[in-house]
Amino acid sequence: MEQKDKNLKSIWCDKYQVHSFEVDPFHRLGIVNLCHYFQESAWNHAKHLGLGFSDLADKGKMWVLVKLGIQIDYLPQWNEKLELMTWSRGKRSLFALRDFEVYNSAKQKIIKGSSEWVIVNAKSHRPQRIDSIIDKIPVLPMKKCFNENIDTIEHIELEDFCHKYQVCYSDLDFNGHVNNAKYIQWVLNTYSSEFHGEYVPFNIEANYRMEAEETQILEIRRKNIAPDCHIFSIRKENYQQDLCRVLIRWKEKSKF
Repeated sequence: MEQKDKNLKSIWCDKYQVHSFEVDPFHRLGIVNLCHYFQESAWNHAKHLGLGFSDLADKGKMWVLVKLGIQIDYLPQWNEKLELMTWSRGKRSLFALRDFEVYNSAKQKIIKGSSEWVIVNAKSHRPQRIDSIIDKIPVLPMKKCFNENIDTIEHIELEDFCHKYQVCYSDLDFNGHVNNAKYIQWVLNTYSSEFHGEYVPFNIEANYRMEAEETQILEIRRKNIAPDCHIFSIRKENYQQDLCRVLIRWKEKSKF
């Protein structure tokens, strides 16, 4: 095993302030922007570790998010100041594991999350082995936000609701791909303002399976597993293969 650089930080910390353009009509931090915070801090730490976008691009490789799990105890409001901490938990097979914690200005932990990533060849999109990469960086395998790995969400056979959406230019990120947060945004947009006013998501899980492309028409299917638990399947119109699966658990706003 290679000697690890002692100057590399095992835990990365970023500070954020919730801006007016990041909140919903109820002045709460939008879930999509929370995902953006996660991704930004992950990129910042990866860059510090020598595994950032440019580092991998020079080798014809790129990071791809495969699974995301979030637990929310409190959604911060407009103007609140936050501290986000993130670290690598090492690997499981081809998957690089990364966790997150979000603290408010009183140093209370209000959100936690876990994620699984793969490195793929930028042209073929074939997953690459990461053993030699993980061996070079500091990891905290025992510092887990969740006791279990992120579940594989079940496939929906019969849905209770279906909404169609066409992928557009604003859904694309700097890679020219649909940003992972957009899939969650599409799902949340299937609910009315009245529903969002009465309920708050406290648990969100996403499985990213295939990539959506610009101009594709997608079907966003929802199955109500329970009144407060909904599973979504996002797939191309008239296709059975899921591009993404999302699970959301809700709480009444008065109990959040």
